[in-house]
Amino acid sequence: MNNTAIKLVYLSPISIDFDKNNPRGETVAQITNDHEFEKLKASIEEFGILEPLIVKGNENDTNKYILIDGERRLRAARATKAITVPAIVATSQANGRILAYHIHKLRKEWSKITEVKSIKSIIKGIRESNPDIAPGEIKKEVLQITGMRSHEAEDLIKLSHYDEKIITAAINGELSMSYLVQIESNFVRPIKKKFPQILNKFDEDKIRQILAEKARKEKLGNTRYLMDTFKEVFAHHSDRTESILLEFLHKKDMDITFAFDWFKGVKAPPLLLTSTTQTQDNTASQSEVQNSQNPPQNESSKKTEAESPTPIKSQSSNKSKIAKPKSNAIALNEVRAAYDKIAGTLSDIEKRYMIEAITCLEYKCFKAAILMIWAALIAKIHNFIEKDLNEFNNASNAMQKNQRSVYKHIAKNFVLNVKDISALKQDPKDIQLLCYLYYRNIITESQFKKMKGNYDKRCDCAHPTDITLTDNEVVAIFENALDYIFANKSL
Repeated sequence: MNNTAIKLVYLSPISIDFDKNNPRGETVAQITNDHEFEKLKASIEEFGILEPLIVKGNENDTNKYILIDGERRLRAARATKAITVPAIVATSQANGRILAYHIHKLRKEWSKITEVKSIKSIIKGIRESNPDIAPGEIKKEVLQITGMRSHEAEDLIKLSHYDEKIITAAINGELSMSYLVQIESNFVRPIKKKFPQILNKFDEDKIRQILAEKARKEKLGNTRYLMDTFKEVFAHHSDRTESILLEFLHKKDMDITFAFDWFKGVKAPPLLLTSTTQTQDNTASQSEVQNSQNPPQNESSKKTEAESPTPIKSQSSNKSKIAKPKSNAIALNEVRAAYDKIAGTLSDIEKRYMIEAITCLEYKCFKAAILMIWAALIAKIHNFIEKDLNEFNNASNAMQKNQRSVYKHIAKNFVLNVKDISALKQDPKDIQLLCYLYYRNIITESQFKKMKGNYDKRCDCAHPTDITLTDNEVVAIFENALDYIFANKSL
């Protein structure tokens, strides 16, 4: 890589084609409208070109060359009708880029971001010559070529991952280059290490693009926020954390401080579902709950549950929909469409759980989906019981005394003489609630047994177990919840 194998020649300016990958990232207008360009033309007319251009041979035309470095000088030479220009002919694009890098570094005329583009082209050459080269070996090559310190080379290699659009934005001052380094170190790298499944939704380049755009819009805090604060999110590997990260990436306008506050339980996502869920702004959520019977509590609560990132629309209209993304399987889409029909009957708490449950299902975070759909249906039952607590207490006492077949070994643990619904939320007895529905003939014995089986799966999902779930199993739980609870006219 260090063998540059160069020679000096004098070429006609029109025999040299311009390089589309100018490391400066300048347009023709930017070059020719710069007052320094006029000075350069005057200098060339009087003294000629003092520093050679760097070119390589054109494989498609032996009489032509491709410019590697010296676009301003070549344009000035053409403008002044120069007959020949001095040029160093490199044997390869990679060697030419290396030579150009050293020339400009010695002259100290490149900005940091222009240096990044030069290093990016050098790394491209390294990879072209050795496609299987490991990242560590690339760094060694860059260190050998440039003579940089290790940390300097590492930062430039991180920056080289970004596309031309992002680098140009940095050149134009639309975002700080330091963000690009920290995005790589404190977001992309932890994603790859801790949440590689997220890369199935967003590849690395897409993540870089999203975060660079957030930085440009001042929605990424400062670089210290990424380094010192948000790193706590990556220290907690869970479905809920993955949900928040996916949501943060999906929602272009979500600020990183909001995502962190959501993670800490200080804030919950907004409650209005837009009709654009099918776009890049659509929401992903796979939250876990420790106590599915309790609704999300206020900010001062010590046990704040995650609320939905994309709740159902305001139910003032019967046209409320839970919009479905295009990418999910037909069975999952059918679940969302089925729940659309009863969206207008849900309370605010049910909505919050419901939308989270369905988005979890669609992202195939099945454990979280089951936890949330169960929380939604329990909230529905609580709302029903609260309308007549005396009836519930009478039924609970009667069931404990009667102990019909389905109550046996269950009713002895029932909560009795409930004074308000909060007692059931604080000391949840989900089986008692299901028994109550059966006792009141709101669900049949067969439905009760299916719901009890669903509850057993819910408990397995809420605790560290090796339970595995199929699409059909989870969809069946959603269907049972819909048919027996949410669409039940008695409730």
